[in-house]
Amino acid sequence: MSDDNIIYKWDSNSTTATKFLELDKFATDLDWLHMAKGIYDLFAIGFVDGSFKLITKLSKIDKVVSEAHQGAVSSS
Repeated sequence: MSDDNIIYKWDSNSTTATKFLELDKFATDLDWLHMAKGIYDLFAIGFVDGSFKLITKLSKIDKVVSEAHQGAVSSS
């Protein structure tokens, strides 16, 4: 994830990268929620505008929360 708003998926065996998802705004945080909901893995992506998205490992948007925070979503 970088300033070009593209997330790449890396293959650790071949060290090649493929485009996973192109975002519509600047992301500030990405967290992997392993086996969320007991069905599939999710990625939580936070944005500069305080919103976040939950995205499946197949790059399908599962949920969008537009007004989650007043300011950028970040973690430490």
